Amino acid sequence: MPTKPRVLELDVAIDRDRTARSALGGSPIPPEDAWSAEHLVLAALVRCTLTSLDYHLRRAGLTASGSGQARGVVTRRDADGLYGFVEIEARYDIELEHVP
Repeated sequence: MPTKPRVLELDVAIDRDRTARSALGGSPIPPEDAWSAEHLVLAALVRCTLTSLDYHLRRAGLTASGSGQARGVVTRRDADGLYGFVEIEARYDIELEHVP
């Protein structure tokens, strides 16, 4: 019998002053010159990857600590003339803490 994929529904709101808020609560993210939307995309990539790694390690009975960083290049794309990421590089430093 095929399993149904888990469905995650996420809600965020951006106020008129560009402050981001999650429907789950937590600290709002105010607009800052040092954090562009592109920075937030890269941060989300690294955080999501580390969170996924943690999930799969837990399922395997393992734990790890780690960090990551990402770098991206945004420019006008030749294919459609729109601005977007044309290069993304992510690096991770992971250390397994428990090996059975």
